[in-house]
Amino acid sequence: MTHLQPEVTATTPHTSSVLHMDDEEIMRRIAACFLGRHGMKVYGVEDGEAGLELAAHKAFDLILIDLIMPGMCVETMLLRLHELQPGVPIIVVSGLVDCELGASLIDKGLGATFPSRWSRMSL
Repeated sequence: MTHLQPEVTATTPHTSSVLHMDDEEIMRRIAACFLGRHGMKVYGVEDGEAGLELAAHKAFDLILIDLIMPGMCVETMLLRLHELQPGVPIIVVSGLVDCELGASLIDKGLGATFPSRWSRMSL
């Protein structure tokens, strides 16, 4: 069962709520730490089903998704997230460089893709 508590509480007031879907715990922790320092409350989940469950019950300002996760095709996940959270920006991140898949997602209006190097410039 997905919990509704953020992974990291920032020392600054929270201004945005972020759903971060990544099967690697270390990536969820890095994102929560980095984004938390910038006033964002980060809700990290380990798979697509948990992310969709959380998105069905809580409004978010931004959604970050790992490109490759077990259990669900990223395109299916993005379509469902657009239904659950219309108008919320979705960014697909990956350590892999797959220009064709990234271009396909952008062409379909499903999200923007970025490499998973966390920096202020990339976000």
